[in-house]
Amino acid sequence: MFLTGGNLGNVEAVAEEIVAAHGKAEAGQVDALDEKAIEHHLSSVTRDAGRIDISFNAITPVPQPGVQGVPIAKLPVGSFTAPIAAYTRSHFLTARAAARRMVEKSSGVILMHTPEPARLGAALVGGMGPAWAAMEAFNRNLSAEFGAHTAFARSASARRDFPRPKRLISSLVCTPPRWASRQSNSRALSRA
Repeated sequence: MFLTGGNLGNVEAVAEEIVAAHGKAEAGQVDALDEKAIEHHLSSVTRDAGRIDISFNAITPVPQPGVQGVPIAKLPVGSFTAPIAAYTRSHFLTARAAARRMVEKSSGVILMHTPEPARLGAALVGGMGPAWAAMEAFNRNLSAEFGAHTAFARSASARRDFPRPKRLISSLVCTPPRWASRQSNSRALSRA
């Protein structure tokens, strides 16, 4: 598993927990809003691991105070648009970079998590709901475009579909163990 984030210390702590549980993990510092850093990192992962099977971006790019908890009628435009710009940029950059490499191998999954306000109206979330809704629309477009190449995109609600992790890091790229066959991975992906 290749873990990255803006704060290397946090990422290393998660990697150490994985290793302590007899897993394999490498930590790196990558800004999930920096196109060149993302491309460089995914190129090195592909070189080291041979492929990217799962890409998951869990970035939290904007500070929540001043963005959430303020009525829309009192919210400054910059606070409204900040999460929309940051989430869509980060997810576009990481998904595009992963999809390019997945198509080359005819295999891969891009996961995105979005809370309920992506689909249901919620008070006091400012631009977060529209940002999450944009991520889901982008994810559907990825699925339509790359599904024919067996690179899949999937959105999941953080409330219903994912267990609550101890901590989230900025982004995650992982590959299955070497013993896992491509055929069994393809069957598992088709059921997802």
